[in-house]
Amino acid sequence: MKPSKRIRIPQEAIDCFIRKARSNDKLETLCYFLAQENDNGDLLVDTVLFPEQTATDSEVSDQGIGGLDTYAWIQNHDSYKNHTVAVWVHSHVQGNSCFFSSVDVHCQYAWEKF
Repeated sequence: MKPSKRIRIPQEAIDCFIRKARSNDKLETLCYFLAQENDNGDLLVDTVLFPEQTATDSEVSDQGIGGLDTYAWIQNHDSYKNHTVAVWVHSHVQGNSCFFSSVDVHCQYAWEKF
């Protein structure tokens, strides 16, 4: 089994997501943290990406970027050719507890396969 890489997420990246989610507190918000491998082999997050999305108070759907699937857009964008999706995250509306829905688990599994 291949050892796991350490993922380093700067506080400013987390703060960026929190600000966006708080400004949209009646709907869920989705983002991807993109990372590059550093000299130690760890993944260092340097980009917070918010795709176009539709959201309700109980779900959020990734609508891609510029007419492309988000993953395809990342792979085809010159600035991100050396990046990987290190983490995807979405908010829950205020008042919901923290939990992993079946959709969360299936999405995480799919991203890990990439």
